[in-house]
Amino acid sequence: MSSSAPNNNNSNNNRTLAMEQSLIVNGDIINNDNSHNDDDEHDDNDNCNGRRSPSIKQRLKNHSLRRRSMSHDEHNDSNDHNNNTTDNDSNTGRYPDPTDEELLRIEYLREQLLNNQLRLPQTMMIEELGGEQRTLLRFVRARTKSKELAWEMLRNTLKWREKWHTDQCLERTFLENESLYELICSQNAFYVGHGRQGHPIYIDYVANMPWKRILSEFTDIEVYLRTQIQTMEWQQQMVFKPASIRAGYPITQIINIWNLKGLTLNNFTGEIKNVTRMAMSLTQDNYPESLYQSYIINAPKIFTMIWSVIKFFLDQKTRNKVHIMGSGKSMFDHLSKKLGPDSKVTYEMVSSKFADIGIAEKRLGLESAHKISQDFVRAQLKKTNESLYVSESMLELQKEELHDDEYFDASDNPWWMKIADNTKQIIKETTNSTKSWFCCCNNKKSSSNILKVVDAFEEKEEENKESK
Repeated sequence: MSSSAPNNNNSNNNRTLAMEQSLIVNGDIINNDNSHNDDDEHDDNDNCNGRRSPSIKQRLKNHSLRRRSMSHDEHNDSNDHNNNTTDNDSNTGRYPDPTDEELLRIEYLREQLLNNQLRLPQTMMIEELGGEQRTLLRFVRARTKSKELAWEMLRNTLKWREKWHTDQCLERTFLENESLYELICSQNAFYVGHGRQGHPIYIDYVANMPWKRILSEFTDIEVYLRTQIQTMEWQQQMVFKPASIRAGYPITQIINIWNLKGLTLNNFTGEIKNVTRMAMSLTQDNYPESLYQSYIINAPKIFTMIWSVIKFFLDQKTRNKVHIMGSGKSMFDHLSKKLGPDSKVTYEMVSSKFADIGIAEKRLGLESAHKISQDFVRAQLKKTNESLYVSESMLELQKEELHDDEYFDASDNPWWMKIADNTKQIIKETTNSTKSWFCCCNNKKSSSNILKVVDAFEEKEEENKESK
């Protein structure tokens, strides 16, 4: 399933995919800034009226000016309850109560459930996590455009849970042998304490995924996806529930740390891209509003550069959730201050060499989140004297269950497609040659100033115009 597109397009797609893979978890897209995004809408209008939109360099300068007035804008916004209904309270960490409009939409979802003779399963109504009210509110906030879209998303999730037997997934195995169990357990992702407001902290080593083994040893990639869903379901019951009891109020969101140490852009084949997008769709569409804050550390320069442009195309709500932290001791000190005293993140974790990823966690007695969830499943199977491995006949039945399955999305356009389109638009604005664009990036690799790279883009654009 490898792509047959020219090398230049492969390079572009690989970079987009690398961003996709590192920027999604627990159902939310992210950004890295608290600045406003309204000016970009005016840029589009200017294009429609025949006026040239500002250059990327000018956008970055405008962005800097907007940040200076951010404090004043946020003070004004704090007086408007409706503008803050989907932002977590920075002092308490509590998920905001629903507004009057959201309560009406929640009632609409309840009516639709009743009219269609559907109900939420018990796994979506855990009392400590806020019960039915919190679940419906999360779907309402995930689809703010209309109550109909929120209902479509919820209905699709219930259909997906029934078809995939999601509510029983922790009581059954999908693995054929011990080798697959060890492969799943080898994924380096760990729960490392709690944040200041009680949210669980999850550190994920994005570049350390054993993709070659996953693609070669899983004869059906949907089996692999089912093990990821097992971890998500285990998280609801065995991570969020204790965190809620510990905090004294419902917690349904997590703090993610994405460690991009060792991330390269040459290892993303068409097969990996396909699996990544399926996993994104499953998490985004069925576990909405699950991200509290995210921190990206040890990001390569190409990532930071492209993201600095793409962020202008995303709304402020998503900007508030992510912070690009850099690397080194100063990054660790700043990250530790953000996370608080109950974090178990150590300097060794965030600064280890690529070959040593996971060692620091294991020294503290921490285990991979995927291993913990798989061991939980095995414990349930042993209680009922069930086999730890799926039989050949059951494996065929499971394949039939998912035959011609759809990956639902109730939004107008998946977020990763918007990012891909916006990336292409930026490339088109700065140069007519994708190859020249990336060569320019490589020549400026040693520079830490994004504006220098932008200058090179614009100079190349002028050269292209002159050559015509």
